[in-house]
Amino acid sequence: MRHTWILALALFLFAQGPLVSQTITGSVVDARSGLPLEGANIVLVPGPGGTAADRSGRFTLEAASGPVSVLRVTHVGYTSISIMIPRSQAGVFQPIRLDPVPMPGPEIEVSAFRATERFSPVTFSELRGSDLRDSYFVQDVPVLLSDLPSSTFYSEGGSGIGYNYLRIRGFDQRRLAVMINGVPQNDPEDHNVYWVDFADLLGSTEQIQVQRGAGSAFYGPPAIGGSVNLVTGDFADRKGVRVAAGAGSWNTQRYALSFGSGLLDQTYTLYGRLSRAVTDGYRDRSWVKTNSYYFAATRYDRNMTTRVNVYGGPISDGLVYYGLPKFAVKDRQERRKNYNYWSAENGVYTWSQQRRAQEVEEFSQPHYELLHEWTISDDVTLNNTFFHVAGQGYFDYDGTGWTDTSYYRLTEKYGYAGAGNPINPIIRAYVDNRQWGWMPRLTVRHAGGTLTAGLELRTHGSLHWGRIQWAEGLPAGLDPGRKYYEYRGGKTIVSVYAQELYGLSERLNLMGSLQAVYNRYRLGDEAFVGTDFGVPYLFFNPRLGLNYNLDAVWNFYGNISYTQREPRLKNLYDAAESSGGAVPQFERTDAGGYDFSAPLVKPEKLANLELGARYSEGSVRALVNGYMMDFSDEIVKSGGLDRFGQPITGNAERTLHLGLEFSGTATLLPGLDLDVNALLSRSRLARHTVWESDPVSGAARALELDGNRIAGFPERIANVRLTWRGSGLTVGCGWKYVGDQYTDNFQNEENKVDPFSVFNLTAAYRTPALLGVRGIDLRVSVENLFDALYAQSGEADQFFVGAERSVFFDIAIDW
Repeated sequence: MRHTWILALALFLFAQGPLVSQTITGSVVDARSGLPLEGANIVLVPGPGGTAADRSGRFTLEAASGPVSVLRVTHVGYTSISIMIPRSQAGVFQPIRLDPVPMPGPEIEVSAFRATERFSPVTFSELRGSDLRDSYFVQDVPVLLSDLPSSTFYSEGGSGIGYNYLRIRGFDQRRLAVMINGVPQNDPEDHNVYWVDFADLLGSTEQIQVQRGAGSAFYGPPAIGGSVNLVTGDFADRKGVRVAAGAGSWNTQRYALSFGSGLLDQTYTLYGRLSRAVTDGYRDRSWVKTNSYYFAATRYDRNMTTRVNVYGGPISDGLVYYGLPKFAVKDRQERRKNYNYWSAENGVYTWSQQRRAQEVEEFSQPHYELLHEWTISDDVTLNNTFFHVAGQGYFDYDGTGWTDTSYYRLTEKYGYAGAGNPINPIIRAYVDNRQWGWMPRLTVRHAGGTLTAGLELRTHGSLHWGRIQWAEGLPAGLDPGRKYYEYRGGKTIVSVYAQELYGLSERLNLMGSLQAVYNRYRLGDEAFVGTDFGVPYLFFNPRLGLNYNLDAVWNFYGNISYTQREPRLKNLYDAAESSGGAVPQFERTDAGGYDFSAPLVKPEKLANLELGARYSEGSVRALVNGYMMDFSDEIVKSGGLDRFGQPITGNAERTLHLGLEFSGTATLLPGLDLDVNALLSRSRLARHTVWESDPVSGAARALELDGNRIAGFPERIANVRLTWRGSGLTVGCGWKYVGDQYTDNFQNEENKVDPFSVFNLTAAYRTPALLGVRGIDLRVSVENLFDALYAQSGEADQFFVGAERSVFFDIAIDW
């Protein structure tokens, strides 16, 4: 904490400099609603430059030296205003009110339920405008979101670029509902979100809303820990060309070109962004190369708006999916190692093997979206979203030491009598995904409220296969394209929902919603084994909430929901490991077969209660929220890891999660803002029994884990950030604390991630317009300022480290 006070004092003293001279302080608000206009541009002419309004609409500028200046205030979608200011009148201004200018057609609302303060009885956080501009450098989405309340992340490669994983309240991203423009992004079979496929999407993102708690998404998988929705917008304000380049630690580089047309002929907007990012990575051979694109075209008609989005980009990376032994966390050399296999005892490796240069991944996943909004009448709006996602690629990994002829099906049964084990094999695992979806939504405004009803129709199909890509000692004449496993997976998803938001009085409003979800897995066309099954699930997920506005400052809310969610396809059958002994996880029949109507892993079921109080007056905002999440059959870590370092999971009979969350913001001094959030929680196994072998007799015995902490859930999280803005300069310093967490459910002290603190520093300067250039942004980010050696997360006996101190510089020029 000593470092925190030093930095806070330094920022305070730095903030005092501009206050010695005369300053202009004010705020910008919507003329109709009186709400603050975050991101409004304020320029003083003549003057040292401009600034942007903060989230409270406030701004501070140094007064010009001349006798008279002109204050120009602009914001997209509002009329501009210019105010003449004699030097003698510099000081504090009354709120500057901007009148909204309607767009030619309606603005597309991509979310079925976007939460708003003092109206929506849910717990949520948002990043908008200047938040994203200040925070995004080159990191992936989980890194940027990890400063939000109750959020953490970990990076397999350590650097925050590549494979990164988000957690909210400790729930991993397989149990979060993630959307982009309302389109579900969780893999239908695996439930995971592969952020590496969205490299640089943050450069085209206008808003991110994170809702915490169950039932917070109507599309995609039912939300357990919460939902995340990224919105890219119409880019009507992105007129001109922007060129950016950056470089930093671990030979990280990023180049980006974006261009926007603004509003053309009062009808169209066009936007595009191309970027390339490369890094050697923090850990050995954790390199990443991405080439990303984003294109958007919008047409505005009188009563409707149509938008087409195309984004994606091929990625290449070195594999780095295993963690490290705990003793390596504090060792500056060992923590950067990238082993494909290791064993360690008493702080010493007994056996290890460096990852080979041939262990790489190539993948591309383009997204195609058509968004349409039709204002049928003043009270009725119809939205339609059509999308297609195509993912295709492979990863090559080492099979040395643990595979043999039986694993590759190179035995006499398959015509390879006398074949020897392949030497130094590289295995290629291939996947080809195709997903189509249609999501219509009807919104009807009526006396006292709004009724929204919608539908999700989605179909997913996949092809998976594995083969020996290269090896020594292969049988003569072996077909190089021969596969040792191959199967097709798929999923059909049908969801229908209705939600009513109703004002019971001027102060009290009600939210009620019901979602019916039908999912059906399918697996078939399995070579060699012939397994073929389909497993349906039908869920009804209700939610009820109330919001009460006590006065203009305080409001209170609460909601209760019930949510069910199916297990992953791999919980039913890991077909890629069929040659290694994996069998379908279903009850056995008397005849020795499988009852495919009786999976061993059950859907998890959650009753979630949320209660919150919010305070908002001037620049001070605060939220206190408590939650209780009561699970039956929660899907938790079982203690083992699969082939790729991911936890094997199963049901726990009953678990309970309790938590108290706090978040707040305040302006301490003109231009100096404080953001704070914290989580105190308790996640326990209420009833859970596992079976293990007796070390003496070998017989199975029951081990009760009742009362143990649940693996992967830190019970203390805190973030503090100071941000100073003035005269085109922004400086921010953040501190993050994450408490300890166990990597399995046995509360083994050796398998525990120690608590850690990390400080990060950012600085940015925006130059004034000059010689046809609208402005130049100069920025620097220092991650892990005090060079802490720590682990971010862990699985069983493997720990994933955070990188040492790293620096990234970038420059962007706007024409």
